[in-house]
Amino acid sequence: MSNYGSEDYTDKENIGAFINPNSGQSITIPGAGCARFWIAFEHGKNLCPIIEGSNLNVLAPGVQQLAMKCFNVEFIQGCWWG
Repeated sequence: MSNYGSEDYTDKENIGAFINPNSGQSITIPGAGCARFWIAFEHGKNLCPIIEGSNLNVLAPGVQQLAMKCFNVEFIQGCWWG
């Protein structure tokens, strides 16, 4: 079991499910099913980052490192193309 905040979640509950907007492929990311908070970064109406396979790490590494330093937590990237 993983402990996120004061709740215990099974490994199955802790998996985040996402869709690659280019291929329609289902992508699962361990650790993305439970979060203390969400931060949204938008790429623009007609600008989508390139997603290769099941890798959703689309933020520039410097942006992710700064966010982790500011909030003092690990960041796991997901996507929402609503």
